[in-house]
Amino acid sequence: MSKREKSISTPIIGNVPFSEDGLKQLEKIDNKKLLLEYPTVYIIYSERNGMYQVYVGETNNIKQRTKEHFREGNRYAKGSNMFVIGHEHFNKW
Repeated sequence: MSKREKSISTPIIGNVPFSEDGLKQLEKIDNKKLLLEYPTVYIIYSERNGMYQVYVGETNNIKQRTKEHFREGNRYAKGSNMFVIGHEHFNKW
């Protein structure tokens, strides 16, 4: 790598159940600040009979947005999981 090139840090990725307990697990992840205080990209997914249902979103507040999804009802299958992706370069100007 040349002196002009800068190393870009690795994103933080949390893979948790899509549930209240899953949100609590995010608080235990190293560098949780990038997941809880920065904008994030998140993927809610479930697999049933070899088929995947996937929702991709972005938010400034993963806890609040996930709770909004919970209130939407049965839109997501029981046993769904969620990837939450955070990075120090994720921001909104």
